[in-house]
Amino acid sequence: MTNQESSSEAAVEDQVKPAPKKAKTEDPLAPISATILSQRDKFATEYTSNTPYPHVILPHLFDTVFLDQVVEEIKQNSSMTFKESDLFKFYQSIDLANLQSSGPVLQLRDLLYSTEWRHFMEDVAGLPRDTLADRVDCACNCHTTGCHLLCHDDVITTRCLSYILYLTEEDWTEEEGGALELYPSKEGEAKKIPDAIPSKVHRPLRNHLAMFKVEPGVSFHAVQEVFGSRPRLSLQGWYHYKDPSQMHHQHMPTLQMLKQVKGEDDDDSTGDGPYEPLVESTDVETSADASLTKEDLDYLANYLDATYIQPSEIKQINDAFQDESAVQLQNFFRSDVIPSQEELKAADIALKSSSYSRGVTQEWKLVGPPHKQRHLECIAGPDSKDTLGSKLSQLRSEVLQSPQFGRWLAAVTNLTPPTAYRGKTRRFRPGLDYTVAHHGLLLGQDEPPVLDATMCFVVNSPVRDAISTTMEGSKDDIESPIEDEEDESWESGNVGGFECYIEADEEEGVDEEYNPADEDGGELLSVSANNNTLSLVLRDTGTMRFVKYVSSRAPGSRWDIAMEYQIPEGDGAQDSDEEENEGEGVKEA
Repeated sequence: MTNQESSSEAAVEDQVKPAPKKAKTEDPLAPISATILSQRDKFATEYTSNTPYPHVILPHLFDTVFLDQVVEEIKQNSSMTFKESDLFKFYQSIDLANLQSSGPVLQLRDLLYSTEWRHFMEDVAGLPRDTLADRVDCACNCHTTGCHLLCHDDVITTRCLSYILYLTEEDWTEEEGGALELYPSKEGEAKKIPDAIPSKVHRPLRNHLAMFKVEPGVSFHAVQEVFGSRPRLSLQGWYHYKDPSQMHHQHMPTLQMLKQVKGEDDDDSTGDGPYEPLVESTDVETSADASLTKEDLDYLANYLDATYIQPSEIKQINDAFQDESAVQLQNFFRSDVIPSQEELKAADIALKSSSYSRGVTQEWKLVGPPHKQRHLECIAGPDSKDTLGSKLSQLRSEVLQSPQFGRWLAAVTNLTPPTAYRGKTRRFRPGLDYTVAHHGLLLGQDEPPVLDATMCFVVNSPVRDAISTTMEGSKDDIESPIEDEEDESWESGNVGGFECYIEADEEEGVDEEYNPADEDGGELLSVSANNNTLSLVLRDTGTMRFVKYVSSRAPGSRWDIAMEYQIPEGDGAQDSDEEENEGEGVKEA
């Protein structure tokens, strides 16, 4: 073959040889269903029209094989840390912004904060393009049996959109709980406040993503308690405004700043009302120096257990109160004047409905707003046909609001006799009710301390042969981070219903973003629910309190008469600065 022929053949080969392929640019949205991406206009319409505020559920969002890989990596490699406060109880992973390992979870995170997906979310939410920043803000949450997140609106710093991707097991049922609850708002005197009952409830279905815009006074939502044994696993996070000037609400650096100071939150107050004077009965003989008299003790003997009108016992209680500024008195009332265990059990058996309004009657009204509290309040008088409500009302009016009891309080606490009171008769229903600590509960700087006197009634906890408590520390196995035999007694704290006193955080870093999982609080003392037990606590400025959410697994409702007594400043008053309440519990007498 000649050189010319060889050259010609080589030229032909070059002509027929395929050109080198250009490197493919990987589509970051490849794991997302093409059906979802093609229906952004449909979802935008749903988002706008849905109530109680704009939101949408994106169903079957990801390729199932990809999502299965994500869930498996979370189960095998994620460490979950237990978190609990007045507002929540759940397990949480690290912030995925700090994720170091590669794998499906990292791919999912990068996809959710990619430019392409942020544009999709902006289109659905009716936001201008490039409204959302690429800032990563998300974590994996695991709600096991009894876990919950109470009503809040997510308004923190520059948050714009909130989303939850559900990674639950298949065929999640309504009976298992863990639903996303959306609360409608109504206009208050100064701002919107949420109704006590959600108007929309979404089951946490696997591979579904819920999203809504974060808006103050509007985006109130909660995570219902998980009732079943399967964990409710999710990836939850936020998209932030790229330009804070686009925000339609004031920048709030921390959640604490949302908790308004006393006097600035009257439109959605907890409804404690003004103090009323302790009025002396005209037919009761009193001492000129307001000290406890024999006549007082004779009157109280009609109600109090005989132990608590003995001078020696009064002295013992006084000594205990001086040490801790708190004391817990068990078996306080005579058994013939209080609701029996049978009456308490019967009242709970009557709560057969799953309705949020169960237990509401003419005698018991529903009280909110739910971002601060939800429970029933008794408005029945001593002569009401409601036997249980009548007994509690009678104890409140004839004993706890009497001047005789006021002088007894002065004797057992060494405080100046109270001059005024206010209070409520409450019922906390299992699976529904609670109060939340907020700055509206704080006393003013110029106000003297108040004496909290809370009379509690509950169905006694069942006796158990073996108790296993495992709700502390971190758990690597999120399949079952809580033992099956967890203690469900009131004393354990696992089912809530306890009253907790915490120190208000006065110094908040304005540049530090609030993370609820970081807010462990400065707990001063915790008082477990105990039947026929009176708790006395001296509360001063800087102290807040709450009743922890009562789990559906609790032995029954928590019933209480929560009184506050104004203690005038005087020579006989105990100086609250002399004794710091640093006790882990309260003394029992």
